Amino acid sequence: MKTILISGIDGSGKTTILDYISKLNYDDISALYLPKIKESLIKNNHDLKKVAEFINQMTLLAEKEGNPSLKVIAMFSSMLIFKDLSNNLNKNIVTERFPLIDTIIFAQLYNKYLSPKLLDIEIQNWLNSTYKSELIFLINKINIKPSKKGLSYDLLFFIDEFLSNKKNLNFNQVNKIFNLKLPHKIYFLDVNIDTVLKRISLRNVKELHETKVMLKTMKNSYLDLFDKEGVDYELVKNETFKDAERLIQKIII
Repeated sequence: MKTILISGIDGSGKTTILDYISKLNYDDISALYLPKIKESLIKNNHDLKKVAEFINQMTLLAEKEGNPSLKVIAMFSSMLIFKDLSNNLNKNIVTERFPLIDTIIFAQLYNKYLSPKLLDIEIQNWLNSTYKSELIFLINKINIKPSKKGLSYDLLFFIDEFLSNKKNLNFNQVNKIFNLKLPHKIYFLDVNIDTVLKRISLRNVKELHETKVMLKTMKNSYLDLFDKEGVDYELVKNETFKDAERLIQKIII
């Protein structure tokens, strides 16, 4: 099975392309959304579906309350179960995030929000009691021993220790967790920042990193990472829907 990554900054059109591919309903290709996971795509795996529901809840709460710690949990957790999700689908995958790449990018963007001390203790207690089995599933993925401070603390502590303040974080380091090969094909959506900001302004929720400065930084971080790691990718213009249609045709042929 092949994995195709549609990469790019927020507002570049990744989800729109995935939506279109999903609506085509091909038997041999599936759109994998992250960190907002389509729970209906998870078949015959109750535990994985529960974890996906947990991640989606964290994503929604992060957006609703403007809580970056919950965003960190949602994003990193979705990366942890990427391999499970793709194996469960058992099809060619078109995805908007990939663990080896997006873990590094979001670690840079959210570096100062990774510490477990920033998550309110009441929220930690609520997570530990409400989502115990889901957190155990995730903790087992990173093979750490639970502490007396609680599972949500342990997860964030690991994320902080593993990713914080590491400017030279690379694929080999993060792949110790994920054990993945790079996607078969990577497209990076190249869109003018003003166009991106206009698209984002139409959304109900604006995320912490969706400012002009941070989005420019994010774009440069992706391209710098690709160059540093020698990643074979294709830069694709995506200013209009016709641009998106041309890319979709490349993918489905």
